[in-house]
Amino acid sequence: MRTKIIAACTVAAVVFILFNNLANGDDVQPKDTPDMTVPTQDATSTGQFIALRLRPGSDLRGELEAAAKRHHLRAAAIVTCVGSLNHANLRLANANDSKIIPGKLEIVSLTGTLSPDGVHLHISVSDETGKTFGGHLLKGSEIYTTAEIVIVELPDIAFTREIDADTTYHELMIRPQSS
Repeated sequence: MRTKIIAACTVAAVVFILFNNLANGDDVQPKDTPDMTVPTQDATSTGQFIALRLRPGSDLRGELEAAAKRHHLRAAAIVTCVGSLNHANLRLANANDSKIIPGKLEIVSLTGTLSPDGVHLHISVSDETGKTFGGHLLKGSEIYTTAEIVIVELPDIAFTREIDADTTYHELMIRPQSS
């Protein structure tokens, strides 16, 4: 018991020191560890929200692409989505082909970005047993009862997709919105 108390106190002391150093702006990275920081793109923006409700039979990805065009979205992100699908069409991790997940499915989460150059969406769905599947959302994922979606538009920035030399994929580029 005494060993457990000493170990807990040691862990608490280390956590306190780390948080105290962070609060004071001190660098807590060990000095013998090289800085592996990769340049990051970031920008700030105000937000405006768009709420959608999709009806049975609608194509989830197709409707999101249409909403992005209809609202002239230069940069936007999915805030939340709840609903259900008749089936899901996904591209799973590191796969080239799509996979249809059959049956009535609950949308557990939907996340991603929307831009004039396209959308990048990931979805998780669960079946009647609770088994969960996830991957890139493709066209052909049909709404069963509803999809209630909130999108945030970021009017002060613009998203584009350009080939990244490191990944060789069309990756998100973040830029200030030109007037």
